[in-house]
Amino acid sequence: MKRQDLSVVALTLAPGVAFGAVDEFCKERIDLELQATPETAYYESLHKHYAPVRAVAWLVVVLVAGAGIFAGLNTMYGAVVGRVRELATLQTLGYPRRAIALALVQESLLLAAAASLASGDAGTAARQRRGGALHHGRVHAADRQRSGVRRRRHGLLLGVVGPFRRRCGPCACPLPRD
Repeated sequence: MKRQDLSVVALTLAPGVAFGAVDEFCKERIDLELQATPETAYYESLHKHYAPVRAVAWLVVVLVAGAGIFAGLNTMYGAVVGRVRELATLQTLGYPRRAIALALVQESLLLAAAASLASGDAGTAARQRRGGALHHGRVHAADRQRSGVRRRRHGLLLGVVGPFRRRCGPCACPLPRD
């Protein structure tokens, strides 16, 4: 009975030993069914083999992102439709349409900012558990400087603080706090 599984042996060749010698040895031992493949060729074959999988993964990413956009639009539409009487009352009281539209835009931006902060905190907490950019519960200085992130007491990060810091004129370096 013939085995149906594969085994892999990774070799580091000594200086002066060419790949051809290993390939020749593998071709001579027909009884072992050996095949020598350079590491670069092996990974190139994997890259070609998984190209359709990557394409499907990107398609799923695009579809999920599109579904998220439509869900957000639907939520905002539902928020406006559910308040038609309220908006009509504001118009009756003399508020211009532009002011009402601006209030709706401000509300949606506030909700979007709150949702992005919550998802950023959740993502940072997950990254911290996996040992990502956080090391022993501390943010690396390069990550803090690059993203303008400040550390909060309970271990999560707030990513919006950086743009609101006071900065000096031409070089935009942060000014010391008062």
